[in-house]
Amino acid sequence: MLFNFRMWMIKFVEKRAKYNIAYGSYYKNVLIKKGIDSDKIVIAQNTINVETIVEDNKDLRKDFLGSTTNILFVGALIPEKNLKSSIDAVGELINNGYSVSFDIVGGGVILEEIRGYIHSLNLEQYIHVVGPKYGEDVRQFFRNADVFLAAGLGGLAINEAMAYGLPIISTNADWTICDLIDGNGYFMDKYGDKDLQYHYLTDFISLSPEQKRIMSDRSKEIILTRASLANMISKHNEVCLKLIDSDLSPFNNPNAN
Repeated sequence: MLFNFRMWMIKFVEKRAKYNIAYGSYYKNVLIKKGIDSDKIVIAQNTINVETIVEDNKDLRKDFLGSTTNILFVGALIPEKNLKSSIDAVGELINNGYSVSFDIVGGGVILEEIRGYIHSLNLEQYIHVVGPKYGEDVRQFFRNADVFLAAGLGGLAINEAMAYGLPIISTNADWTICDLIDGNGYFMDKYGDKDLQYHYLTDFISLSPEQKRIMSDRSKEIILTRASLANMISKHNEVCLKLIDSDLSPFNNPNAN
């Protein structure tokens, strides 16, 4: 009953809103399917202050010359991240002779479960659950990695990884990532699919260092043009200014409540 009332309220607000702000094209399409006029929808791509990350790491240009491919996950350790499927994919790479490492950075309710799972597969030498890291500690993981892997629901760690120039292997995560993977990695259309992860990881490993550098540069380009903090703020400002100029605005309508 409570869920139905919540959904009714959401639809009520969406229909009455003069503008809807969508955090990605997926959400815009959802609103259009609900009958919302596309002219009333503004995309303000969800993000973080990626500009500062890029500036603070302008000395970083990945060479991808190492013999071992360093795979990285950063985020909350919760079941929805589908980390066991990523561990299985990396384990298969190792069993098939690929030289890889996998760092899992973050804390959460399944931290010890994940450590136990890695132990049961005898993969502690290759897969490291390092717990939550912050500041300079987490920065070093992003700087040292070759590729970012996200097999489930996600957040803004993918944006952060792109700001460090990491190629991306990801699902749609929080339904905004499809706008951010375009020549800089691989988009997975299924959550927690071990075979897809294995396929894209082997494909990435097989690329030349120059091809990987092109992906790296493309990650920075996309995050700065499509999902910068300045862009997100600009779109919110655009909506606010349109509302102020609107005939429905209380600033222009003294009879408005």
